[in-house]
Amino acid sequence: MHSNIRLRKVTSIKTVKSSLAIEGHSMLLEQISDILNGQPVIAPANDIITVKNAIAIYGLFGKLDAFNIEDILKAHSVMMKGLLPDAGRFRSAGVGLFQRGGGGACCSPHQNVSGLIANLLEYLVNSDDSLLMKSCIFHCEFEFIHSFIDGNCRIG
Repeated sequence: MHSNIRLRKVTSIKTVKSSLAIEGHSMLLEQISDILNGQPVIAPANDIITVKNAIAIYGLFGKLDAFNIEDILKAHSVMMKGLLPDAGRFRSAGVGLFQRGGGGACCSPHQNVSGLIANLLEYLVNSDDSLLMKSCIFHCEFEFIHSFIDGNCRIG
């Protein structure tokens, strides 16, 4: 039992590190482990908040329904707490995605976000496609819809 808990903790730390690396955070495994264990860490405040939020959201995985809009909003609220003033709410303005060095794409108009997410979730619930296919389609569509001002990749 003790080794199972340790394995889960190590896996959580590595998953948090990998997830945050996508967003450009460079926290060390040791720093993430210290934060998880309640130890003080010298790092930018937003990085520490981001790690704490990621740990909190991983703790909710079994309690949230990925097919429920309210739970997606709750997940965003937890993941972006202290980082965004509108955490847990769909965006109310237009956004565009831009690559470093140029190039970009427009996202769905903000007025359509709620309906597009509802349609996407309806597809997930009602489709006979495999879970792998559903997860791929969800991720692509969710990122294109870009439901939130920030945190879309982390939630997706």
